[in-house]
Amino acid sequence: MAESDVAKETEDVKLDDNESGEDVQKKGFMPIICLIVVILIAAGGGYGVSLFIGSTGPDSALGDIGGDDEFDEVTDDDEFDYYTFKSMTVALVSPRGSSYLRSTVVLKIKKGYFEKVSARIDMKKHEIKDMFNSYLGGLGLKEVLGTRNQNRIKRELRDSLNELLWPGSKPGIYQVLLEEFHTT
Repeated sequence: MAESDVAKETEDVKLDDNESGEDVQKKGFMPIICLIVVILIAAGGGYGVSLFIGSTGPDSALGDIGGDDEFDEVTDDDEFDYYTFKSMTVALVSPRGSSYLRSTVVLKIKKGYFEKVSARIDMKKHEIKDMFNSYLGGLGLKEVLGTRNQNRIKRELRDSLNELLWPGSKPGIYQVLLEEFHTT
C-alpha cells in the first residue's frame, strides 16, 4: 500500500508539472504576440501620419531638387555659374604641426540649376564647411602638393559634396575648382 501511495503522489506531481509547463508556455507567448501587434499598429500609424502630413523637413521647401531626373547630363553647349566659398585655412597633418593650407573652393554649377543648388548649399553651409575642414585637415603636406594630388582632392571634394547634398541621386555640382591653394 505504501508503494501505491508513492506512485499516486508521483503521478500527481507529474500531472502538475505538465499542466504548469503548458501554462508557462501559453503565458510566455501571449506578451510576445501582444508586443508584435502593438509594434505593427504603431508602425502602420506612423506611416499613415507621414502620408497624411507629408514632408515637413528642410528639404521640402526646395521641392524635388536632386531627384533621379532633376539634373541633366552636361554637354559642351552648357553654361555655368560659380559658387565661391570664403577662403579657409586648415592645419595639415604634420609631425611638427607647422604646415597650413589656405584654400578657396569654387563650385561649378550648370546655369539652369544654380538657384536650386545654391539654395541647398546655403541650407547646409555649416555641414559643408565642416566637411572641407575635416577632409583638408586630414591631409599631409605630401598629399596636397602636385597637380595629380590637387586633381584627386577636387574629385573627392566634388563626390563628397554631391553625396552630402543629394545622397543617391544625380550630382548637381559639376566640378570643384581651387581658386587659391597655398601651403605654408
